[in-house]
Amino acid sequence: MQKEELFELYKGLYFHEMEVKEKIGNRIQITFAILVTYLTIISYMLRMVDVGSGLFILCLFFLFITFSFCFILPAIKKTKDAFWDNVYKGMPSALAVDDFIEKAEKHERDMCEYNKNYPNLKNQTETYSASTKLREYLHKSFATCSSHNTQVNDFRNYCIYEATRFLIYASIPLFLSSLLFIAYDLDTSSPRKAVLIYDQSLGGKIDELNNLIKKQKIKTLMLIEAQSKEALNVE
Repeated sequence: MQKEELFELYKGLYFHEMEVKEKIGNRIQITFAILVTYLTIISYMLRMVDVGSGLFILCLFFLFITFSFCFILPAIKKTKDAFWDNVYKGMPSALAVDDFIEKAEKHERDMCEYNKNYPNLKNQTETYSASTKLREYLHKSFATCSSHNTQVNDFRNYCIYEATRFLIYASIPLFLSSLLFIAYDLDTSSPRKAVLIYDQSLGGKIDELNNLIKKQKIKTLMLIEAQSKEALNVE
């Protein structure tokens, strides 16, 4: 394969890996959204679960939740690995290329001047072309960057694949725990359940009022009894 063909190949690979980078970013966002959904469902069920329900059902429910976390935690780690600490290599900046061109052209002029001053073939230096050196510089940059970025993208794709696999595994116990939560009406906010709201301060006042009423009744009964005895004595 000619150098020109290799140059075009490496150039195409470089831009292809940059497109893959953007696609991986979109896939990570989807994975992150699924993780947030899972954690939201679990947090709601844990917050609203009725601990007064049957012990066996509650044990099954918490067991499935635990299994879900066993798969969700590694999925979070793999998602983090796919999102953070992945460094890509980019092509040299325009200023760096301009600087390279200036140095290459200066070197080419110096070589031409040297060959003119020393026409003897034994003293002449090898012909130097600034455009050729620039092509080689870009060729090497495309090859280095595309190879490195391919490795980074392969690693990120692997992490996303593993995260997706763990999320699929986590969906099974999560579905079973949700099924128990709905089927056995473990939600304390369910309208089918009578919710007892007890205010301690209000309850204390009611208790005091009941005690006063009882004492007043006793006094009233004693007063009536005393008046009855007096009336009998008078007769």
